[in-house]
This record gives sequence, structure tokens and C-alpha cells, in this order.
Amino acid sequence: MGTLRQILRDWRTPQSAVWLSVLPPVGAFAELAILIGAIHFADQIIPGLDVLSLEPSPYWLPVLLLSLQYGTVAGLMAAGAATFAFVMHGLPEQLIDENHFSYLLRVWALPILWIAVALILGQFRLRQIEVKEQLTTRLDQSTREAEALAIYARNLERRCRQLERQVTSRPVAEGAGVLDAIAALSAPSCDLPHAFRSLCEAAFPGAALSLYALNASGLEPLVATDATKAHRIEMTHGLFKAAIGERRALSVLDAAGEAVLAGEALAVVPVIQLPPNATVAGGGESGRVLGVLKLDAADGAVLSAGLKDRLTIVARMLAPMLGEPRVVVDNTERESASLRLTKGWRQFPWKVEQDEDSRGAPRPRAKT
Repeated sequence: MGTLRQILRDWRTPQSAVWLSVLPPVGAFAELAILIGAIHFADQIIPGLDVLSLEPSPYWLPVLLLSLQYGTVAGLMAAGAATFAFVMHGLPEQLIDENHFSYLLRVWALPILWIAVALILGQFRLRQIEVKEQLTTRLDQSTREAEALAIYARNLERRCRQLERQVTSRPVAEGAGVLDAIAALSAPSCDLPHAFRSLCEAAFPGAALSLYALNASGLEPLVATDATKAHRIEMTHGLFKAAIGERRALSVLDAAGEAVLAGEALAVVPVIQLPPNATVAGGGESGRVLGVLKLDAADGAVLSAGLKDRLTIVARMLAPMLGEPRVVVDNTERESASLRLTKGWRQFPWKVEQDEDSRGAPRPRAKT
């Protein structure tokens, strides 16, 4: 029952065709000649024994051996050679009480049996040969696949080692560097471009970021770590509508954000100035949008699931810089202005009286 199930399973399973040779190998011809020759040689060297007339016939030997070893074609070839040798040895004489049909049946019974046995056993052997060829083909295919997988695994291992060396050799952003950049950004005499670049290099190593300020006509680049990637963004751009109008944080890591960015940036978050009494969680809806913080370029280490949250934190730190404009005072003429102010100060009357008192002169009195 198990063999029948296996045959049905193999019949239902689509398999690649196996091409078998029609003619048997050269060794089959050599074996057939050797066996037929050995039978006739034994008949010659043993004069008292008629080997060719023995029962069962010695010609069964080449028929069975070649059928079981090489299949149907070799078995039929052996049956033909045995029949030819059987006829050449001489047919038996017809008996007196034997009719013509009985005589033919007795004479040709052995050749017919040889052909039938060659067909049956040869077909079983061909089936075995076909299965063997299929197994050999599958083994060769599996061997090639295993070799290809081994090559791929070696290449993948080499690539992993290269990535490990790249990751270990990359400078890691330390917490002290980020804190120093935040402190420099919060200082009263802060240089916005320098502080912005320091914070970006500490928080996002190797990335290019740019800060945009909102004006009446769109978004103007205020400061950027890479000036070549910063350009004006019009109000009609989808990025402006999503970041300023809808106050959305966009990233290429999600499909909706990638469609809006359209290659303009890798991530964009709005810079919102929170009200004085607003919480961090609920102040974004009521705050005032001052601009956007845009991530222009970065490697795979920066692009992760928490990218928008990290950019939002940096944008909240930059919001006071955009919300409170700083006045730059030029003190080059401070001394000359101080001298002019002192000279005018001394012209007041009460100041003159104070100076005379200090020198011991009589103090003038006001007239009543």
C-alpha cells in the first residue's frame, strides 16, 4: 500500500523529464557476447553433456541478466541473440502424434517466454533507472543550490564584517556633546549658525539639516549645515501646506509622508512656539508656527522609528530663537557718544552748583 501511494504521489507531482538512452551501453553488448560464447564454450569442452539442451535452457542467463541490469532494450537484444543461437543449434524433430500447431508451440515457447520476460523485467528496470536519474538530477540541483547558498553566505558574512567595521569606526555622539550644544544654544550671546551646526552634528552625526523661517511669501532658509541643499519653499508646495497649515511632522519612513515630501527632504517638522502656560503634549495646537526644521540627508543610522520625535525636540529648542528676534548692537562709537553725553550733562544749572560746592565756592541761591 505504501509503494502504491508513493507511485501515485510521484505521478501527481510534476517532475522534469528524464531523457534515457534508447540503446544500452557498450558494456551490455560485451556482456552478451561473453555469456553466449561461454555457453557454447561449455558445450564444446564437455562432450558427454549437451549443455544447449539442458532444462531450463542456459540461454535464460543472458536474458535475465541483461533485462535486470540494463532494461527492456538490452533484454530484447539478449532474447533475440538467444533465439538466434537456439535456432542455429537445430530445432527438435516433430513427434509422430504431434500436430503442426503443437510442434510450433513447443519449439517457439522458449523464445516467446524470453521476449515476455525481457519486456516485463526490462520495464521494471527502466522505471528504477528513471527514478535513479531523477534522484541524481535532484541531487545535482541541490548541490548547486547549496554551493550558491554557501557563496551567498560568505559574501553576506563579508558584508556584515564591513558594516561592523564601519559602525565601530564611526564617531559615536556622546551625551556630553549634545548637552554642550544645548547649553550653547540657550546662552544669551548665542551665535545661531554655530550653535545650530554644533547641535546637529552632536544629535545627528553625518546628517544635513536646515532651519527655515516663515514669512509672508513662504519659507526662507535661515541656517543650514549644507548650504547647497537649502532653498526657498513656496506656499503652494505640498510640504508647506502639510507642515505649516496642518502642523504635521513628515518622514519618508511612512508612505503618506513620503508622498508629501516627494524627494524634497527625508523628514520635516514644524517649529512651534508654545504658549507660556502650555504643556508639551497639548501646546502644539495653540502655539504659533515660526518655521520648519528639515532633514536633507542622512545615513541609515539616523533614519529610525523615532526620527520625528527627535527632530521635534530639536525644533522646540530652536523655537525661542525664531520667536524672539535679537537686536545686534554696534559698540564701535561707544566712547565718542559717552563724551558727548558727559559734556551735555555738565550744562545743567544744578550740576554746576554741585561742582562749585565740591570746590568750596559759594553756592548760588535761587531768587524768591
